[in-house]
This record gives sequence, C-alpha cells and structure tokens, in this order.
Amino acid sequence: MTLPVPTAVQTRLMPVFPFMGCYGQPQAVALTPAPVYEVCPHCKREVITHRFMTGAFTNRTFHCREHGDVVPMRSAICNAPL
Repeated sequence: MTLPVPTAVQTRLMPVFPFMGCYGQPQAVALTPAPVYEVCPHCKREVITHRFMTGAFTNRTFHCREHGDVVPMRSAICNAPL
C-alpha cells in the first residue's frame, strides 16, 4: 500500500515539475521535435547541397553563399538567407 504524498511536498515541487502525476511523480511529456537544418558553421545560414555521381558513389558538397564550400553542421537554428 502506498501512502499519499503530503500537500506541503506537492506544492513545493510544483514549480520544478509542472507536469505532476499521481503522488508527486513527474509525468513524461511528449514534445514535438524541432526541425533540423544543415547550416554554415560560420553564419548559421542554410547551405546549398550539390549531389553528383562519381563512378558508383554518390557525393555531396555543401556551399554557403557567403563563405563558399563548407562542412555543414546540423542545427535547429537557421538564420535568414542573404
């Protein structure tokens, strides 16, 4: 048998865990994932992807309008284009 959590403990934990379940246990909250962009590591603007075949392999290169050829990074933050 489980005992209920005292009211003083529940009110103290409420600001820390806004989604409280039964007996003061935090509940899992489903969050929508942020979109992921491939951006230039210098200016955080979205890069242009060029794909081409060399023999049996598919290659990709990434180009930033401001910085030229770059190795992109994945980011949820993407600045406006020039």
